[in-house]
Amino acid sequence: MKKAISVFLSVLMVISILPAFTAFAADSGNCGENGDNVKWKLEDSTLTIYGKGKMADLSDDKHWTDSLAPWSQKDFTKVIIKNGVTNVGSAAFSGNEKLSEVVLGDSIISIDTCAFYECKNLKEITLPDKVEKIYEYAFRKVPIEEINLPDSLKMIDDQAFSGSGLKSVVVPEGVTSVGTYAFMDCYNLDSIKLPSTLRNIGMSIVMNTPYAKNENNWRWNGLYVNHHLLDYDGRAINYKILKGTICIAEDAFWVTGAQIESIILPESLKAISERGFFGCKDLESINIPAGVEVIGVGAFNSCKRLEKFTVDKDNKFYDSRNNCNAIIETKTNKIIAGCSNTVIPKSVKAIGAHAFYLSKQYIEIPETVTRIEDYAYVTSRNNHVTVFFEGDYKQWKKARNIKSTRGATNVYFNCKRLRFSSAKGAKKKFTVKWNKLGSAKGYQIQYSTDRNFEKDVHKIKVKGNKTFKRTVKVKKAKKYYVRVRAYKTFTTDKVHTTYSVFSPVRTVTVKK
Repeated sequence: MKKAISVFLSVLMVISILPAFTAFAADSGNCGENGDNVKWKLEDSTLTIYGKGKMADLSDDKHWTDSLAPWSQKDFTKVIIKNGVTNVGSAAFSGNEKLSEVVLGDSIISIDTCAFYECKNLKEITLPDKVEKIYEYAFRKVPIEEINLPDSLKMIDDQAFSGSGLKSVVVPEGVTSVGTYAFMDCYNLDSIKLPSTLRNIGMSIVMNTPYAKNENNWRWNGLYVNHHLLDYDGRAINYKILKGTICIAEDAFWVTGAQIESIILPESLKAISERGFFGCKDLESINIPAGVEVIGVGAFNSCKRLEKFTVDKDNKFYDSRNNCNAIIETKTNKIIAGCSNTVIPKSVKAIGAHAFYLSKQYIEIPETVTRIEDYAYVTSRNNHVTVFFEGDYKQWKKARNIKSTRGATNVYFNCKRLRFSSAKGAKKKFTVKWNKLGSAKGYQIQYSTDRNFEKDVHKIKVKGNKTFKRTVKVKKAKKYYVRVRAYKTFTTDKVHTTYSVFSPVRTVTVKK
């Protein structure tokens, strides 16, 4: 009997130990980018992370603000990240509403995406002196009222502090980029300072804040933070940007800049952010000052009437060589912005992303171009871009990107733009000659007594790509306007015909 009782008590002891052991096993583990290089343990409501190197990305692929961290369903109020760990992993503490205290080791370099997203009880945090990057949504909707950003900081990403409780913020010198909506919806933010080192400012970084609503922060038709132009109020047609301005923010003129016809950029300007002048559809010309160092992708997107680009001859980063009416990145020989009158020099090696976005219906590209980036030339959905490429099909296939255009595009190889080599009138007839377009299936000649081709338009179809001369008989002795375009065909469920842009118009006088 005593032996049975002894066995029974031993079993009870084992059973009582198992839950404790299981709990301990579930409250520690690995969380490193390389597995066990970083570990974690949970004791007495304190989560400690330790090791060397980077934490893993702990976000959910489908819902990237959700945390897949092994501690995401556990209760703790304090986090300690020991010296040796170099980042706070993506979504590491996203949505943790009980976390109220965080101690970061001196080795932390980055606060990753959604690291403290919606930690609604975290009211203060101290960033180590080595932090260089704060990624998107890192502190979104975190009720911190103040934060000391270290001098080591280089970048603040999109919505990093949006919806937070910040009342004021000083972004230190050395930061080069502040992302879109970085401080949006900070309903207590009435003071912000930005450094002179900024070379990119995202869209609407202080939208829906007391700072943006304060009329005293609007100067010279623009919302400024220090010497940076964030937004434009749309009141001027001819706009001279304030002297001393260093950086123009992304989409600063979107919607409000639609009526601007001319803009004068100050000599102090260092940077134009992505899509800085997006939508300035009536802007006719622009001069880039000598001091500009950075021009973002699509800086002049949708400037449909832009006819002239010039770059100051003393600019070390950009040029408009050979009066080409384009902005060329000097070091890479890449066109980053073009207009309706751009002539691409043979020294150009690449056409940058969004370079001709809604600005040109035809482009002559020399065979020296070996790379065409995403959406390099895009027109409206109801039109198409005609490309005249001097090289052959193999060169074109190697250079172009699948996203280079949107919609239908006609590409003609081994040629320049279609032009008349001669147009002569005679008795009751005229004769025209034009250059061959490689890969064309034929040509269409149009002539009219109306210079605008709005009435009395006659069309003549020339099939094949072997005839480049045509004599046209007419009944009346008059002045005629003549133009020609190429066409190509392709078949789906039926035969479709697409046309190139017309040649420049020539005039001929027919005698009696």
